[in-house]
Amino acid sequence: MKMLADAVASSKIISAKKSEALAQKLGCLTSIHQAEWLKGFVSLSSCMKPGNEKVSYIIDSIQSAILDHQQMEFPYL
Repeated sequence: MKMLADAVASSKIISAKKSEALAQKLGCLTSIHQAEWLKGFVSLSSCMKPGNEKVSYIIDSIQSAILDHQQMEFPYL
């Protein structure tokens, strides 16, 4: 659980809000003491996170297109 929390906390594409929600869900799978540690750990790491949650929706769209064998178009900037 600590490794998963660390991966969530250190990910640059997961927003701070989403990281805290995921840490809370991970905490439901552990003891009360570990859940508090996970929540505090992710909160400390959230200060360098993007505020934009669009990234997760874009990644989801790309993964769906790949699984459905569809082509995608996007502007390259």
